[in-house]
Amino acid sequence: SLEVMVANKRTREFMGRTRKDPTEMPPPIMQYYVTFRPLEGGDEREFRVAQHLYEQLEQEKTGTLVFRGRRFIAFEPDETILDND
Repeated sequence: SLEVMVANKRTREFMGRTRKDPTEMPPPIMQYYVTFRPLEGGDEREFRVAQHLYEQLEQEKTGTLVFRGRRFIAFEPDETILDND
């Protein structure tokens, strides 16, 4: 695991598989990528993530990145302290 900040988010769209009916366009397939920057220096790491996680993450959010080799496991955001004034 590594303390990181969400540095960048991007999507990649490409054509899906063709169907048997040549008049029907296949729906596009979306892939979602997030780049994490270590807080203590080091190289940025980009991982492909699920759409729901991609939508939840905000740029510059900090937390703990859990990964194994080049495989993304989880991102645990830092707790946000709410001001109750």
